[in-house]
Amino acid sequence: MKYPLILICLTTIGLSANIATAKSSAQVKRIAQSVTVSIENQQIQEVGSGFIIQRQGNLYTIVTNRHVVCKITNTQQCATPPAAASYIITTPDGQKHPVAAPAVKILGADVDLAIVQFRSPKQYAIAQIDTSASLKADDVIYTAGFPATKPGFQFNDGQALVVVRNRMPEDRGGYTIGYDAMTLPGMSGSAVFDREGRVVAIHGQGDRYRNKATLVAFDNGQEGMKVGINRGIPVEILIRALQQIGVNIGSVPLAAVDSQTNADEYVLRGYSKWIESNDDTDPSEIGSKRRAAIQFYDRAIALNPKQAKAHLLRGFAYLQLQEFDKVMPDYDLAIANNAKYAMAYYARGNFKLVKLKNFASARSDYDRAIALKPTFSGVYLNRGDAKLRMGDFQGALVDTDRAISIEPDNPTYYALRVLVKLKLNDRSGATADLDRILKVDLDATGVPRSPASYYFSGTLKKNFFEDRSGALEDLGRARDMCQELEIADGSLVNAIEVQLAELGVTNRFK
Repeated sequence: MKYPLILICLTTIGLSANIATAKSSAQVKRIAQSVTVSIENQQIQEVGSGFIIQRQGNLYTIVTNRHVVCKITNTQQCATPPAAASYIITTPDGQKHPVAAPAVKILGADVDLAIVQFRSPKQYAIAQIDTSASLKADDVIYTAGFPATKPGFQFNDGQALVVVRNRMPEDRGGYTIGYDAMTLPGMSGSAVFDREGRVVAIHGQGDRYRNKATLVAFDNGQEGMKVGINRGIPVEILIRALQQIGVNIGSVPLAAVDSQTNADEYVLRGYSKWIESNDDTDPSEIGSKRRAAIQFYDRAIALNPKQAKAHLLRGFAYLQLQEFDKVMPDYDLAIANNAKYAMAYYARGNFKLVKLKNFASARSDYDRAIALKPTFSGVYLNRGDAKLRMGDFQGALVDTDRAISIEPDNPTYYALRVLVKLKLNDRSGATADLDRILKVDLDATGVPRSPASYYFSGTLKKNFFEDRSGALEDLGRARDMCQELEIADGSLVNAIEVQLAELGVTNRFK
């Protein structure tokens, strides 16, 4: 039995004082909740987030990402949103404010930023903006926003991982700050807050495997593992972008540009190159970009041999290139250089689980990751997988339940729990979870977002529920979605082909 591993005139902006008092997480959450808005792009029926930066009379200005207001990906450009575009701004009090395209302004061709304006007689809080000059790696940060697939306001804590003050050729719209606080689709355009509740960055790139689809890991262990870096645009870039369109915000202390390239910059440049590889469909380009990423990680390590993030990311790139003998040494060095690096334990555990089949040792790494980061849902899932393989079915159920309680809209989690419940002879519970796999992954039109959801559903129906017609329908839809999304290679595609072949369907992907 195989288990899937599973937009104008501005005069002032709220700027922070030089001296601030650290606030509790609850206090920062209240600040974040008071300034964060939801932005619904009605043209494409997608949701993003933003935050209020100014009020002039009854005119409010919101910052968000360009890709939230344009029907594009965050690496493409648009000078203005489509003329027919319309948006709904939902403010913290739940009031909805319709706005049209003229209320939106794109802040330059090379930054993923935009501002949106709406009018209201009500008083709303204004975000306090601080440059990221005081932000450094390992500082506490918070993310906040309105996920597309999870109701209500989301607030998460984390740490700044890499802070780069230079623009880079690979920064993909200005993304030069990395952090590990959890984010979800729909939170693009929201603020990243420091521990005083000041905005230090604009979130816009989540820890997802590729823009076009969420892929998940299968038994070859090469695809879908989150690597723990979400990225944001530092507020210095926002301030400069506003200045370029003639916005007078007075004297703003901007961080000095680094005179020399440091290890963190090479880490981010490598990570950006790795993302490019995952958005590519040409196998030769994918491999060359992953090797280019490794070269950047090599340079980071040469500057700072104890750069744990570079070791972790290089190990993962080696994993994808199937250079398996180089993976564990990098994972081990990541942990040796930072014994509190939860993501490194998670990655090493995954390698032990999937490649080495050392379930007990994998479980030990997952235990350590959970002790360091108790809200890390993916670790619970994979520890549950390890327990399942070790025959600890009740323990596996406890872990999959915990993973789902943290991230209830992830279809992967329900797929694994189906297997656990079947082992516990809870067929009715397994059937209920089978139905949830597709239901929790719906977009605004009511269609599952990811081909992986259809793959899980179809495979389970085929192998455990004797539902050939249902399996054919779901696996066929998974294959069609991969073709629509131009996903032509990788373990997901291969897994779909295997399952269809076993059902007598032999036509391969185009």
